[in-house]
Amino acid sequence: MSENIFKGKISELFIGGDVVCDLAKGDINDLKDYDADITLTVIDKLQTDINTACGKYLGIDSAKALRASTRVVMDNFEAGKLALQIVKELITNKYTEKKLTADLDEIMNTLGYNLYSKAVRDGDQEALIAHLYRYQTNLTPALKAAIVANGIPTAKLEKPLTYAQILKDANVAQEGNKKTKKENSATKTDDLNALYARIIAICKLGKTTYKALKNKVKEAQYSYTATIKNMNATGGNTPPTPNA
Repeated sequence: MSENIFKGKISELFIGGDVVCDLAKGDINDLKDYDADITLTVIDKLQTDINTACGKYLGIDSAKALRASTRVVMDNFEAGKLALQIVKELITNKYTEKKLTADLDEIMNTLGYNLYSKAVRDGDQEALIAHLYRYQTNLTPALKAAIVANGIPTAKLEKPLTYAQILKDANVAQEGNKKTKKENSATKTDDLNALYARIIAICKLGKTTYKALKNKVKEAQYSYTATIKNMNATGGNTPPTPNA
């Protein structure tokens, strides 16, 4: 019986492969110097096959929607995380300065910082969405007025609210579009393994190319594992590590 040769979810294979293809298209001139068989036509064909498989195994309508919703999450994760962090630092500094320790502890608990901060720092998408939702729910007019009265700018306090609904809606769409359609399991496994092997071949070529060119940043971008991790953590500013 066939077994998957890749780790993770099918949706991650599709999105990660799509990211690798886009990366390779931009680097095609460098890649061709190290493998004469790699062309834009080859990459386009792989990307088309990924999209076809995405439609086949996730649903025709899901293929485009999945990529779109994932992109929204990736684009807004760091901004939402930063907005929450700024509020935490402003409140902590001001309330510590004013020796309002009890009030500070209560605010950190009420707005979700004590519960979610560590997981959000670690890049947990669900934790960020849960934190933003709790922040949105518990930042009542009375609490907001009390915090503003202690010197915290209203605009900074309200900034996380911008991302709460955006990320919640995108996450719901993302998860809904990850439902796998029922297909012959052996055929599906063979199809997905073949796609994975083609994606990994491009990753290996990219790492070989940029190792030779002594470009560690570009070399790191061709790590499939790091691409998936970065995607799930939503794509922070730190480049993927060069491990396979």
